[in-house]
Amino acid sequence: MKRKLLCFLVLLLSVFFLLSAPLASLSAESLQILSIKRIDASTFPAMSVYFTLYDSEGIPVSALPKDSIGLKENGVDITGFTIKEIENDTLPKFITLLIDNSGSMKGDAISEAKDAAKEFIASLNAIDMVKIYVFNDTPEIVTDFTSDKSALASDIDQIETIGSQTALNLAVYNASSDLESKPSGQRAIVLLTDGKDEKASIAQDDAIEKAKAARIPIYSVGFGAFFNIDSPKYDDASNQALSRFSILTGGVFYIASEQGDLAKSLVKVSDLLKKQYMLSYVSVLPKDAKEYNLEIAANVAGENIIDSGLFTTPTFKVTLSLSSVQPSQKVSVKTVFTPDITVTSPFTPKDEIKLVKYYLDTQINSVFESSTFPFSYELDPSQFAYGEHTLMIKAYDSLDRLYETNAKIIIPAPPLYKNPIFWGPIAAVIVILGVVIPIVLVKRRKKSTQAEPDYSFTDPKYTTSVDLDPIDTSGNTATDLPLMDIGYSQQDDESFDGSGTMLIDRNKLKPTSAAWLATIKGEGLGKEYAIENKRRITIGRLTENDIVIDDKTVSKNHCFIVTEQDYYIIGDAGSSNGTYINEKKISSHKRLADGDVITLGDTELEFKTVTFGPNQKEPSVKAIPKPKKKSNEK
Repeated sequence: MKRKLLCFLVLLLSVFFLLSAPLASLSAESLQILSIKRIDASTFPAMSVYFTLYDSEGIPVSALPKDSIGLKENGVDITGFTIKEIENDTLPKFITLLIDNSGSMKGDAISEAKDAAKEFIASLNAIDMVKIYVFNDTPEIVTDFTSDKSALASDIDQIETIGSQTALNLAVYNASSDLESKPSGQRAIVLLTDGKDEKASIAQDDAIEKAKAARIPIYSVGFGAFFNIDSPKYDDASNQALSRFSILTGGVFYIASEQGDLAKSLVKVSDLLKKQYMLSYVSVLPKDAKEYNLEIAANVAGENIIDSGLFTTPTFKVTLSLSSVQPSQKVSVKTVFTPDITVTSPFTPKDEIKLVKYYLDTQINSVFESSTFPFSYELDPSQFAYGEHTLMIKAYDSLDRLYETNAKIIIPAPPLYKNPIFWGPIAAVIVILGVVIPIVLVKRRKKSTQAEPDYSFTDPKYTTSVDLDPIDTSGNTATDLPLMDIGYSQQDDESFDGSGTMLIDRNKLKPTSAAWLATIKGEGLGKEYAIENKRRITIGRLTENDIVIDDKTVSKNHCFIVTEQDYYIIGDAGSSNGTYINEKKISSHKRLADGDVITLGDTELEFKTVTFGPNQKEPSVKAIPKPKKKSNEK
């Protein structure tokens, strides 16, 4: 007998500890309740977070000071936020009302429940939407979502008790499924029952997880003897069940143990649904369509309460084009190019595009970049070679995504009279005429005043005569001037009368020039490269070039030299490191002068040139003195 009594006591203590453990856990959790109702990122980066805060008695905490709130976005503290208490009366709330109509609700219980439900609906805003379930052996929809309070009241009057069991868990699960598609932060479940689930068709934890995952708070109201602690019928399991529904989903649990308390409790629920806080701040997260965590912490009466939620940042798409540029558009004057950039609403190119770069022909030949909207570029055609070019554009957005487009343009050659090369020879002729004509006039005047004998003679071998008068226009004597080897001397013709005139071939008078490059720094120091008699000389690392520079810092096709009559022009061919003349980077064609230093990467070349007369090898031949004149008189 004693042994049976001992086993009974052990079993009783075990049941007590099993029941008291979850109750202690719930009591610790239910001191304060903070629940994030909605995270609104529709105007991102401007964010709005709606949350409620209840004390241990389920009363909303009012006048919450800002310094008692902490905000973290993706684990990073946010301090620049504002907070205010608001009433949710501008947006409709979606509420599912669950009414227990099982057999235990017969008589006064069901009547009181129906009256309390109608009073609850009457206290809601006119725009609020309500759906009604009854549950007994199974849940059953009485009315779908509507704001018609008269229709709702009429449908409530038709509710009758039926069945013998209570499918409470399944009713909560179905109600959560109905509300999942409704706007976050504007939905709730209101539950009226006189007991706990008896059907066991679905576990309570599954029903709670369904509501919790969708952030749907459950406001539970237990009424009747099972919830009256002074009643011999008090059922702790029923109290535990409703407490878990509310506390674990961010709702509130009320007990209506006395007649008339049920309606008061439901009106309190209506007031709670209208009270909430709105926290506003500007997000620093990127617009990358990724999911981030948001956490709110409140310190109330020395207790730190935390709730968190997930939200997804919006993103945008960018299109880039040069639709305003016509195919192969001719650019003969300075022209402004503006890229066509569109960004999906509500975002704008001004806010989302951070950099635009322009290139000509190659991606290494960057000609302009801009970080200021509308990212325009004025192209000056005089800075680039004539012919067809590819104008390339690269745009980078705030997420460092790259967008590219290009268009073909043509830079036509200017009219001949606008070409400096055209005016150069004319200017030279004018200068020469300005010097020669006065000299000729002076000499003619002298000859007209003093007749001189004609010392010229003819020879079929020659077509032109050259005056060897020892006084030239510069004032130098013949002995001071280098003479060119013209293939003729006094010994060639005994009939040479000693005059100051000699006849030479016209073709031998054309001046010629030579140019070359000498390596003064880098690979091949001291090596010289002749500039051949070609229109265009290419220089680079590739062996196909006319002049090959074996230097890794030199581009494959680095630059070129163009021969224009008796002078030379250099231009960059889109090299990586650029072409420098006398330590200055060139952006357009430049005329070379004797002694210019050309820098290509780590290699330096000195440009050398010389101009000399026909058949002249070195300017050191002595002048032929003027012979004395033979006398014919005796």
